[in-house]
Amino acid sequence: MARIKTSSIISDIRGSVGGTTFQLSRGGLVMKNKITRRSRNSLNQINNNYLLHRVQQSWRNLTDNQRSTWSAFSNFQRINQKNNKKHILSGYELFIKNNYYRVLYDFEIKTAPEFSKYYSSAFTGSLSLDAGALIFNSDRMMSTALDFIILSITGKLPVSVNNPSSRYRIIKFVTTDSDEWKITVPYSSIFGVPLVPGDTVFFKYTNASLLSTSLNPFKSSRITF
Repeated sequence: MARIKTSSIISDIRGSVGGTTFQLSRGGLVMKNKITRRSRNSLNQINNNYLLHRVQQSWRNLTDNQRSTWSAFSNFQRINQKNNKKHILSGYELFIKNNYYRVLYDFEIKTAPEFSKYYSSAFTGSLSLDAGALIFNSDRMMSTALDFIILSITGKLPVSVNNPSSRYRIIKFVTTDSDEWKITVPYSSIFGVPLVPGDTVFFKYTNASLLSTSLNPFKSSRITF
């Protein structure tokens, strides 16, 4: 640490320059090494970044003709961007979005899209507690040969919360030939404690086609057990 005496040329210095930070103390202007903050990324964030990088690399490996096909697919589906309804998702954005979930659930990347709006029909899902077991239910039977479920849930929240914001976490489980799945273990592994009667959570879900790259729109809901 060093102290600096100001002059008529330099009367004050504040902030950081390079690796040095200037601060005003009782003893005068002080110069010290800038503190580099450590990354606080969780293992979940690190894994998501790795998967996203893998999908982006796959896009870079596509031929010009393959990218043109994705651009045509974008014009065919015409899905609005979330934060700008005047623009549709580009071929690149559709490739990244749809294949990210495929990689997350251990399926191969699709380099060519299927020109159908939604290959698998949508479903309505719900959550329930049965003797301490957290169960995700569907209003129809799902087929492992056709599609897989993407489910995100929050930890327990106060009833007064109306917007869960970024507190959703993906609950990864295998979509078997069934209409209900026990997800107690994957939920507890993320949030640490199981849910109990009286707890409130938000959840959102959709199903993605195994045979194409199409996702149905996400549905969201809130439940108090």
